[in-house]
Order: sequence, then C-alpha cells, then structure tokens
Amino acid sequence: MSGKGDERAERILAQAVAAEPKDILGLLRALRRDMPAPLARAEGAVHALVQRMLREGSLAVAGTTEAGLVRYRAPDDDARPSARVEAGAEAADPALAALALKLSRAVRDPADRGRVLADVRAHLEELAAAGAPERFGRPKVVATLLQRVDRGKAAVLLPDGGADLARRFVLHEGPWILGAAVVFVVLKLWVVSPFKIPSESMLPTLETGDRVAVFTLFKPEVPERFDVIVYDRGDVHYVKRLIGLPGESLALWRGDVYVDGLLLRKPDWLVASLRSHVGSWRFEDEAPAGFASMDRDGMRHWWWRSGRFTAHPRGSVSFGMHDGFAVLTGRRAAGETIELILAHGPAGMRAEGRGWVLRLDDTGASLFEREGLDLTAGAPGAPDQDALALGTESATGAVRLELAYVDGVLRARAPGLTYAEPRASPSGDLSVGLGRSAGAAGALELVLDRDHHWSTPRDATHGTPVDGQRRAHRVPEDSVFCMGDNTTNSRDSRFSQVGDIPLDAIVGPVSVRIWPPTRWGRVR
Repeated sequence: MSGKGDERAERILAQAVAAEPKDILGLLRALRRDMPAPLARAEGAVHALVQRMLREGSLAVAGTTEAGLVRYRAPDDDARPSARVEAGAEAADPALAALALKLSRAVRDPADRGRVLADVRAHLEELAAAGAPERFGRPKVVATLLQRVDRGKAAVLLPDGGADLARRFVLHEGPWILGAAVVFVVLKLWVVSPFKIPSESMLPTLETGDRVAVFTLFKPEVPERFDVIVYDRGDVHYVKRLIGLPGESLALWRGDVYVDGLLLRKPDWLVASLRSHVGSWRFEDEAPAGFASMDRDGMRHWWWRSGRFTAHPRGSVSFGMHDGFAVLTGRRAAGETIELILAHGPAGMRAEGRGWVLRLDDTGASLFEREGLDLTAGAPGAPDQDALALGTESATGAVRLELAYVDGVLRARAPGLTYAEPRASPSGDLSVGLGRSAGAAGALELVLDRDHHWSTPRDATHGTPVDGQRRAHRVPEDSVFCMGDNTTNSRDSRFSQVGDIPLDAIVGPVSVRIWPPTRWGRVR
C-alpha cells in the first residue's frame, strides 16, 4: 500500500527509464523536475522507492556506470535477477561514506546493500557539492523507510498532500500506537495500576508527588506484614504500611508495636529504611551543645539524654526516643581507651537504668551490660558484669564503634567484634555517652540516629495506651491494620474515621516507584 505521491513518483521513474537506462542521479533529476514540492527535504526517500520498484519488478538493473553506480531500466520479458553490485571508490568525505554505509545496512540482501550504498553515497556527495545537504532529509527516517520496504511492510514514501500524510501516520505509527494503547488498557484494568502519593504520610519511604505501581493481577488474598499497600476508603485511595494481620491483638506502646502481647520486631531492611537522622557532633576540648561533660579516673566523658534535647516531634504526640543508633568515629593510639555508651531509664536529669558500654583498648573490643548506670554521677567506670562479647583485635588509627538498641535487640560493632541479641531494657528515654583517655589527640565524632516511632496521637482510638497500660485492639478476621510511616502526620487505622481496612478494599501491594525517574525502583 502506498500514497498518491508514491504512485505519481513511480510513473515518473518508469517514464524516465523507458527511453534509456539511468543511474540514481538521473532518476533524481527527473523527480526534481516533476515533483519539487514532495521531494523538498525528503530526497532520501527515493532510495526506498527504488528498492520497492525493484522488489515489485517495475524497475530492473541494466549494469553499472564507469563510476560504479547502478543503471536502472524498464523491465522486459528477458529480465534476469539482479547481479551482485559492489560499491564504487571511496567517498572523498569519510563522514558521508559512514552515513551511506549506515543507511545501507537497513536492507538485508548483500547485493541490494552494495547498490544502496553506492547510490546513497553518490546522492549525498551531489547534495554536499551543491551546498544543500538538508534536501536529503533525516537519515533516521530514510533508514526506517528502507527497512519497511525491504521487509515488505506498507509504507508511504513521498507523501503528496494531507491525505498521504494521514495515510503515512496510520500505516507507520498507527500499529504501535494502537498496540501501546491496548497494552496500557490491559495493564491498567487487569495487571498494574498507577497511583500518586498525595501527602507526606509515608515519609521517608515515599514523598509527596511520587507515583507508584500496584500489580493488581497478582494481588494476594492477604498481603504480608510490612507491605506497603493501596486501599480504597470512600472512593479515595490511600497508601499505607500493613502492620496488623486479621485476627491479631494489636497495641502501640512507647513507639513500639505489640502483637498478641509480644514486641513486634521490624526486619532489618525496614529498620534501615526507616532510620532517621538526629544529629552529629564533634568532640575535642569542649562539649557540644546539649551534652554534659566530666572527667573521672583518667577518662574524659560526655553524655546526652534525649529528654534534654529537641531531637524529635512533641506536642500532641507521645514520642519518646527509646530506641536509637550511635556511631562513634575517631583515632586511637596505643595505650588509649575509647568508649561508647547507651543507657535507658526514666526521663529526667538524674536517672539510673540499664546500659551498655562498648570499649576499645589495647586488649581489644569488649561489650558490657551494666545495671544502675548513672551518667549524672560521672563516668561509668569498669563494668561489674561479665562481658556480653569480646573481640581480639586491638585496632589503632582510625576506628569506628557502633551501638544500637532497636525493637528490643542490642546491636554492637567494633574492630573484631559483632553482636546482635535481644536484651531487655527498662522504659525511659535514651542516653548516649562517649569517653576517651585523657590527652588523646584524635578528634571524635558522634552520629546519632533514631529508630522509627509508631506514634500514638491523643485523639487516636485504636491500640492506644490507657492509664499507663497497653490496651489491645483486636483486628477483625476480614480486615488489616495499616499505618503511615510518618506516623506523626498520617490519618490511618489508629483513627476511628479510618479504622481497620477490609480485605476487599485492598487494591494490592505497591511494587515499584515509577516516578520520578531518579528514584525509580522497588518500594519496601
């Protein structure tokens, strides 16, 4: 199928070769004389036109010229299959030769490829000599036309008027546009649905304006705990994290979730994803703002209690920094000691509680647990209890110590020491301390992060504390309990206006973030 312009061009070429054979330049002169408008800035399409006429038998090869160009003639009864045609001498301009070679690769037969290479090169050289290379048209379009014709696809090569342009669009772009539309509709209705994040309720996992995809075809009957899901409530779609499963007893207490009376521990990937930065401080001669300092037994110590420092939201939300991460970096020389300390206890300036001391000295790294660790009374001194873990590596130079207490699990890392075990701890705000031998030259830096806090707003009605006790909320057998990651700014299952989410209201788990492109990837 071709356009009216193609039919006209084929008649002109047939008449041009009826008297005597002509090469590509002679064919171009005939077309330029009779079809100047359709040929303007589209002369490259002539090569696809010649290729189609050869394939259909309305042109034949009559040998080559002295310059190595194919001579075309009208077909007759004695016409034989085209012989292999080799390209002529190299072009004077290497760039033109490279472009001609690239375009010739759009056809598959080697004989046709050599002929197209010679024709295109001569055409480009002629236009370059005339100072009008733009008349050739876009090489990418020419390559596409050559490829379509070579593979027997319908094509409009030289559109002449609006009808031809419309026909070209339908033939060339129509199939893939229709296919894309069908795929989009199928994906939208049965496989995947896109959703836009309208608020900050899922920070830091999802930001306002993010677009996510839900694969509805593979929607499980009940999504897994901690999946980010999309659900429908009153014709409005919400994106939240699934926390409670059908039939479970759920309670929120001091930033933690309890399921059937047991502390719910987040998987490591979620702990890392929801970890939030509090601050970083450098310790040299003076204590940074928010820290107290003291000297004892040849050790200089600094300590900080979360109740003294604005490190988290307050106001209408019960938000205590009970869990957190501390990372201490610095330099240690032989004979020096560095300590990192975490402690829990009731909020206040003077408090005793359970604490852990991670120490690095000439004997190696060691982790101790100590009851009654009162930082207000001075440095912790030598722990009385047996060590929880011992390392054998005595590192000097740049060193790094890490302590974290998250979801009831104590984690410690130091040179030659790695520890991660559940440890009970009293309720209370988190205290962080660090120490080093007097006179140590290496500057120390402390980085403090906090674990995710499942907050309990005062006006929430589900799973909130009453009279200092954990009140359990029973999730119905046909529903789940969901919360936003940014629980200080999320309207979710904690509120009676939302409540538990029926299973039949769940669209499906969020699979990937599809916008913006810079943050494309899996959502967890």
